[in-house]
Amino acid sequence: MNETVKISNNLIIKTIHGERFTPFSLCKKLKASALLESASFWGGKSRFSIILEREAFKVFQTGTDIYLEMDGRIHRLRSKVKDVLELVDYFSSQHKNPESGFPFPAGGIGYIGYEYCRFFDEINLDEKPDETKIPDALFIFGHTFLIFDHFTDTITLLGLNYKEHSINLEKAIEELERRLHDLDFNYLYIPEVDYPSIPLNLHSGREKFIRGVEKVRREIIKGNLLQGVLSNRIKIRTEILSLIHI
Repeated sequence: MNETVKISNNLIIKTIHGERFTPFSLCKKLKASALLESASFWGGKSRFSIILEREAFKVFQTGTDIYLEMDGRIHRLRSKVKDVLELVDYFSSQHKNPESGFPFPAGGIGYIGYEYCRFFDEINLDEKPDETKIPDALFIFGHTFLIFDHFTDTITLLGLNYKEHSINLEKAIEELERRLHDLDFNYLYIPEVDYPSIPLNLHSGREKFIRGVEKVRREIIKGNLLQGVLSNRIKIRTEILSLIHI
């Protein structure tokens, strides 16, 4: 159970007992970068949960520009890579799935934005000011992961290296396991804080939104649209997130 399997310099696996832990609590304890929970509509929590514990780098795309963020520096990639998904495939292909029976997270954890559709097909979107500055697509690649198997109550500690970025995986896995068993339960403490009420105008932009609905309706009737998605952006200021340590 506690044997470390080193498949290569770029891949190391160790399985431990996991019945004492939950994914969310360990995510808080380790201040992890990401938590993926699997579930089904009928059965609730499904078999696997994945925690990305130690980040290696990020790749993201804004417009047609593709970037690599590594060790606190952002590099614009000037290569033949046509989109961020091709870059994701490149990093993913550096590791062969060891066929261990669990989801193998070598392809990064991230998202593709709604408007990324314009890179898949001949879709013309109106250019609008981007107030949020959120990339069209972003993926985080990790060095160390915890993979919960809720059927067997085990946790697989997984270490990955990349050609572009590597660490001492054996040392990283040893440190991760030590952290799991260090009896530090401070992450369970939830401070009692009274937050001031937050003014929120839910009807902000209502008239503009209704005009948008009417416009989409007319375009559907004309046959120019099959469907349309309208939304309102609501901004609030709060101190609540400052106490979340995930």
